[in-house]
Amino acid sequence: MDYNMNYKECREYLKTLNEKYGISPGLDTIKKLLSLCKNPEDNVKIIHVAGTNGKGSVSTFISYILSAGGYKIGRYISPAVNGYREKIQYIENDEVTYISETDVSRYISLLRKKSDEVYFETKKHPTEFEIETAMAFMAFADWKCDYVVLECGMGGRDDATNAVENKEICVFTTIAMDHTEYLGDTLSQIAENKAGILRKGVRAVSSRQVSEAADVFIKYANRYKASLSFISEYDILESKAEGTVLRYRKKKWNIPLPGIYQAENAVTAIEAVKALDGGKLDINDDIIRKGLNNAKWPKRFEIVKENPYIIIDGAHNPCGIKRLVESINAIFPKSRFYRIGIMGVFADKDVAGMVSGISGVFNEIHTVTAPGMRGLPAEKLSGIIKDITGEKAICHEGMEAKELCSDIINGVYKETEDMVIIIFGSLSLTAEN
Repeated sequence: MDYNMNYKECREYLKTLNEKYGISPGLDTIKKLLSLCKNPEDNVKIIHVAGTNGKGSVSTFISYILSAGGYKIGRYISPAVNGYREKIQYIENDEVTYISETDVSRYISLLRKKSDEVYFETKKHPTEFEIETAMAFMAFADWKCDYVVLECGMGGRDDATNAVENKEICVFTTIAMDHTEYLGDTLSQIAENKAGILRKGVRAVSSRQVSEAADVFIKYANRYKASLSFISEYDILESKAEGTVLRYRKKKWNIPLPGIYQAENAVTAIEAVKALDGGKLDINDDIIRKGLNNAKWPKRFEIVKENPYIIIDGAHNPCGIKRLVESINAIFPKSRFYRIGIMGVFADKDVAGMVSGISGVFNEIHTVTAPGMRGLPAEKLSGIIKDITGEKAICHEGMEAKELCSDIINGVYKETEDMVIIIFGSLSLTAEN
């Protein structure tokens, strides 16, 4: 077989794998694949990030802080919203570079051959995500990254990223109910899955957690003899469209990313960086401030337009919705702003819980169908909103969120700054291919 493929062929190959071969739980397959590739993950320093909400933001802050300190940082993110190649990237001198199409073709062509060898030996074929994870490790090793900020795709214990044994630090963001069909239907079960990324003696930092999740992390940290710390309390001094000002450990910090919830994420990142190398990493407060100021993270309460304001937020579970609403109320009070929501969700999410959280929030609510096979039909979502909140939701079947947003502005906007449109429910609503 000729294993040499171009970029388009590699993408098509990956898309067929899960349906063709199925998915086998556990880490045996990805570990076998990495072994055949000479374990590239052993050549990089891993910062492993797990959690329900905030993984991407915390990873972003960590990456930019370390970059401001002069380090070359690899990032593996999920999901990608600015095109496929965004998943694997590095940051150097505050500039982001995505993996190239040429590199994707080279790595996937090799990994297809190695995956066939795995299947021949074990009768289990690596999944799309497992192959992409192996590609990420190969790229980070070849790029000679100083640190790699590695986001779990889903869960923790059985996630392909957890094939890594040597970790510099583990970071836990907020735990909430999500992916319950895979991770468990209680916070304790979900936290146990996330805690599975811990290793013996590793340092760990966590965002604030409800007691049910915190108790699990403490138990697992004791089991692994891991050094676990939770972030301290902080005070939000100001929150507006330009960002948030907070006081933490008697110091002021400016967070340029809007959204009140970014304060929690920034503090978690600060503590994670300070814990690296046993707290001896040469990163001072000025470098941290520079990194926070440079941070960019699209589609997370991102203001993509002003006059009127258009906000994109990837809130996709009840906890995310709660945080979104808190930010809307703080920055765009209903007493001043006419608030329009555009909502699209995946059918396998806690749609009822999400809808309950938006009751009374918007002056108008519109629904679209999230792209892909998992998208809940806009008409059905409108019905759920009516049933739960009693509010009418205007259904737009066959229309994308961005197109609807333009139509709303053209039809409603009357030379006033006092309108805000929020696109939310899934990162996929405005994702690029």
